[in-house]
Amino acid sequence: MNRLPLDEAHLAILGPCSPAAVVRLLGEIDLKAPDLLDEGTPVNVFVANISSAFNSVSVLTYSSHAQKISTYSYKNITFFVFPLRSNKFWILDWYRVERKQIVKILRQINPTIVHAHWTYEYAVAALTYRKKVLITVHDNPLNVVKLTPDSLRLQKYLMSLFVRIVGFQSTFIFVSNSLLHSWTKDYWLNKYQIVIYNLNKIEITNNLNFIRSPVEITSIGNASHLKNISGLLQAWNHLRHEFPGIVINLIGADLDMNSEFCKLWRDLLGNSVIWHGYCKQSEVIKILDNTSIYVHLSHEESQCLSVVEAMSRGCVCIINQNVPALRETTSGYAILVDVHSPESVLDGLRTAILDEELRNSLALGARGVAAQKFNSKVISDEILAVYKNFLGNTSLG
Repeated sequence: MNRLPLDEAHLAILGPCSPAAVVRLLGEIDLKAPDLLDEGTPVNVFVANISSAFNSVSVLTYSSHAQKISTYSYKNITFFVFPLRSNKFWILDWYRVERKQIVKILRQINPTIVHAHWTYEYAVAALTYRKKVLITVHDNPLNVVKLTPDSLRLQKYLMSLFVRIVGFQSTFIFVSNSLLHSWTKDYWLNKYQIVIYNLNKIEITNNLNFIRSPVEITSIGNASHLKNISGLLQAWNHLRHEFPGIVINLIGADLDMNSEFCKLWRDLLGNSVIWHGYCKQSEVIKILDNTSIYVHLSHEESQCLSVVEAMSRGCVCIINQNVPALRETTSGYAILVDVHSPESVLDGLRTAILDEELRNSLALGARGVAAQKFNSKVISDEILAVYKNFLGNTSLG
């Protein structure tokens, strides 16, 4: 029975990823690299963070932006990009065509370790190829389908049940303790091997100015009920006349001036809201560096990268107290509000705006938490330990 060290191993990562974003995260620009997703997407960050520890890394991903199957290589990383069908048949057949393409490539490259992200189509493809794989759990599908009941979320939930049953030999990895606890309760995972680690790679800058004037508020998300941007805007409609010099920055793909969601609120809120829409990661950081208050009222999170980013940039966070992962992420350095109580949200916003001493104290503490819990060295060590343990318990040849 042979054992391979990591620097001789071949890792295959399955999940949504952009070659161009990974290259940018590694400090370079290559115009030939397919640009599919922003740098902040978890798998992009993950690949950039751990690829140097392996002899070779293969990333298998699909995208609606891809017209045909293509490959792109950068240093020791090879990206395989598959097109996503333009019709909605993949909802009915569980991404059957896309999964077959992934499995075909896996059989050709024969990686030492297969690591799928999310418990959906990428995990189903991984388990079709091999029964002993690593699967990172990014959310609780049961909670998501309850909050956003539609055909796509139902399909994802059914996939996660399949992965739980078929993947009984696999290692499930969770991005937060809160997510682990919810899965253990809802999916009976107590007999599984559990590893907890964080995916975020957060840059901590020492020369941040915590005294930011005028006060700006920022929120990142989308127009869905799940992200609850409406809860913030409803509260702001009551408060904006009290604080006429303050604006809210909204960032998200469907939060631009031309979106239907914007049209519902624009006339009511006027110039007190800036609708940025989609922003690249570098643009998000610039906005956060001028933000005093970051608001995240989402009904469900497993681990929120945007909150960690806001913490690392010196913002005080207002979060939904009913979401365990948000409380876990901020470690007590946040203003908690009950999103089911409009008065609670109003009080949280007023406190953050008016109490500069509290605002700066919480921001400083949150930044310390981000530096300690989410720095890339800690994260790299944790996940590499997972891989070493996995190799130690896997027969190779």
